Amino acid sequence: MNVFNSLGFGKLIKTLLPGLLIFISLLLFIDSVFFVFKININILNIISTNQIISGLLTLPFSIICGIFSNIIYFTYFNDLLIRNHFNNNNPEFVELEKSIKQIIITKKIKYLQPIRSDFVELLEKQIDIDYLLMPQIQLDKLIFLQESYWYYMEFQSNILLSLFPLLIAMIVRCIIFFPLTILQSRTFWAALALFLIIIIAISYILLVSARLNFQRHKIKLLSYYLALHIEKTYEKPTKN
Repeated sequence: MNVFNSLGFGKLIKTLLPGLLIFISLLLFIDSVFFVFKININILNIISTNQIISGLLTLPFSIICGIFSNIIYFTYFNDLLIRNHFNNNNPEFVELEKSIKQIIITKKIKYLQPIRSDFVELLEKQIDIDYLLMPQIQLDKLIFLQESYWYYMEFQSNILLSLFPLLIAMIVRCIIFFPLTILQSRTFWAALALFLIIIIAISYILLVSARLNFQRHKIKLLSYYLALHIEKTYEKPTKN
């Protein structure tokens, strides 16, 4: 399978860059572990001095790390950080979305009659409107919506997630490699505090941006679904 064709350029970039940060974090952490256990292998030096090894390792491992980051984010953090925040702050929109989707689903299910009433209730609860409307959805418009907001939300969220292993790896290296006199100095703690403030500020900006893009995506997507429903409902029959 061609990874680049299956991912696409937009998907590749939003996967590659967060994955690169995580890959760098792993290298820093592994190099620190090797130093502690006196394993005479300097990974950072090997990669920095050998461009071939660096090129062969960086791209595929960054993509793999990015994919795993995406899996972890959407499994554990998306609802917590983005979706629940949107639902709690936009209850009227959530109700409107449920109503519109219910109208569309109910109308589509009528074509399955006769069908058991308990099956109808199950379908109304479990059916995915994205797939229900798939024959009517124009792929170029759906891709436009995804690339306009959803991909940015994913990219910002994954960058946010990848900052934390990088932060941990750098703090571990400071503790291991810096002498005790530096670790006890006020200058070190002031620099560390400044670094943490910068990371927190960047994280906050990324989180706010991701939430805003998710909100725009939800509004645009629901508008598109509603337009499809209205167009299909009031479609004039063609004359023979």
